[in-house]
Amino acid sequence: MTPIPKPHEPASLELHRIDSANWVIRDHTFPETDARNVIACVHEAEEDELEVIWLGAGIPLPTRYRYAGDVLEDLERWRTLNCGAQRPTRIPHYRPLVAGGVASTSVSSPDGDIAGEIMLASD
Repeated sequence: MTPIPKPHEPASLELHRIDSANWVIRDHTFPETDARNVIACVHEAEEDELEVIWLGAGIPLPTRYRYAGDVLEDLERWRTLNCGAQRPTRIPHYRPLVAGGVASTSVSSPDGDIAGEIMLASD
């Protein structure tokens, strides 16, 4: 059994020629019976112009290309830059203010070291 590539790896994409003027781009992270397997349909509209229909939602790539290989290269580049796990943005957390008094809190840097202390006063 052939191992299935991990999602969003360039090796998971394939430009498959259907006939002399049509191609599909397949994503082999999904089984062939899954509708998500086909990401785009490419059709040769004129001799030097290809039209692309992106089937995956949210793919902001051009719909006209000169070469079929360029479609696949753009998709691989876009997926490498835009898909994949990223660390969440760190949101600082502070203790609530004490009503009518002064509260203090320490501020820590991303690596956990205490960077300073803030005095908060409420009116």
